[in-house]
Amino acid sequence: MFGPAGHAYIYFCYGNHNMFNIVTEKEGEAGAVLIRALEPVGGIAAMMKLRGTRDPQNLTNGPGKLCAALDIDKNLNTHGLIDSDRLYIALPYKNEKFTISCGHRIGIKQGLDKKWRFWIKGSGFVSRS
Repeated sequence: MFGPAGHAYIYFCYGNHNMFNIVTEKEGEAGAVLIRALEPVGGIAAMMKLRGTRDPQNLTNGPGKLCAALDIDKNLNTHGLIDSDRLYIALPYKNEKFTISCGHRIGIKQGLDKKWRFWIKGSGFVSRS
């Protein structure tokens, strides 16, 4: 989390799940965004095999599920997310208009007044808890 912006920060949580974050601040300053979910658009069969599920909407709708489906583990910690073949940030799949919703973060008890969680309104691939 203290590395350069644009790199992965991956940690193991609850002794069970990897969590994928994108570092957002300059090197030496803590700051990252947890990627809680995504809408799978390709490689779905491989993701289903890795996750052991046949339900596409339950494939990547949580941070641990997302990491399992994409085979993200601590070996990718500090990995650069630009100009990489393994793990990278891509342009949107479709050129469509959508509305961004925001609310409080999940799994916290303090700071509920802060709207630091963002998702595409109406998406069936949003993590719920």
